[in-house]
Amino acid sequence: MASLYWYRLMASLSKINVSLLLFVIFFFSTHDSTMVEAKYRTSSKNLTNKVSALIVFGDSYFDTGNNNDFFSIAKSNHKPYGIDFPFQIPTGRFSNGVNLADIIASYLGVTEFVPAYLDKTKDLQTLMAGVNFASAGSGYDQLSGQQSNAILIQKQFEYFKEYKTKLELSMGQIGTQLHLENAVFLINYGTNDIVTTYFYGHRKKQFTIEGYLQFLLQNAMNFFQGLFDLGARRIVVAGLLPTGCTPVLGRSNSVLKKPCLLNLYSNLSSDFNKKLQDGINSMQLEFLKYNGIIVYADLFLPMSDITQNPMKYGYEFTDIACCGLGFTDVGLFCNFLSKICTDRSQFVYFDNFHPTQKTYQILFNAIRGVIDLMIPT
Repeated sequence: MASLYWYRLMASLSKINVSLLLFVIFFFSTHDSTMVEAKYRTSSKNLTNKVSALIVFGDSYFDTGNNNDFFSIAKSNHKPYGIDFPFQIPTGRFSNGVNLADIIASYLGVTEFVPAYLDKTKDLQTLMAGVNFASAGSGYDQLSGQQSNAILIQKQFEYFKEYKTKLELSMGQIGTQLHLENAVFLINYGTNDIVTTYFYGHRKKQFTIEGYLQFLLQNAMNFFQGLFDLGARRIVVAGLLPTGCTPVLGRSNSVLKKPCLLNLYSNLSSDFNKKLQDGINSMQLEFLKYNGIIVYADLFLPMSDITQNPMKYGYEFTDIACCGLGFTDVGLFCNFLSKICTDRSQFVYFDNFHPTQKTYQILFNAIRGVIDLMIPT
């Protein structure tokens, strides 16, 4: 029955309208480590363990495999994902190789690849240096995770509390407090909320778009405060990419000859980023009182520059994904049957929503200064 369902669904893709297509593909939306594309890896900051760990929360842009072992329509633990990861293993990262969280962890010198919290092969000792709670499909809005059967933001928070309890049993309360104070917390949600949940769920009936953005902001602020209350003192909140420039959303607007940076989704991403910045700034004083810091990392601006000036970064394709080469391939639809590009360095996006490893490296280079602010003095 399931196979028949997928066959019929895939066979009908060419007939359904663009709006429904966006909803479907988004939700159906890892050689020795030295062999990972060396030119896209970042040398460690050589911090002599000033940073104790990288602790990650978010959606598919940061997920490193938390969705692998339960039913979810947002999975990437299958080929061709991970084609440039060590041993070409598809780990659950929505990338041809590593993602931004891995690059940041490597730079901070805590771990080469951030393990998923739900990875049963990783013990607490491994998770002490880096742990990832992110789940593809989740968002600041709980409803986003429910629609794709992802790990909800609140559940990610509960998993963190569970993780903290394990640390306390191993390191003691004071040891855990010091460990968390010197850990960097990395957060990114919002894309699922704006691209799918608002327009294809019940939220549009409950909120105006402005009201919904404010709703997301309040949820975000509550989440940041919750982490602070549990001991987080160094938080990096990554803003949204120009979502309207992803291959599938950008192409859907190309008929109107409207630049992707000016379409609805990119505008909403920009609007939310501004609110997020203001909200983060309002929390700075409380963090400073406890020798902490919370900062906003702008991904929108560097990705916009990549989109507008691809040749500057050595790209040829900005509106076509490597996986699918023009077809609507992402998540389950980006699979062993998909056409795959041979030179990933020429593509901004690996699938129709997620950047290539090279693009993640460029984005990291753009926010490196922000990451440096997280390093304890």
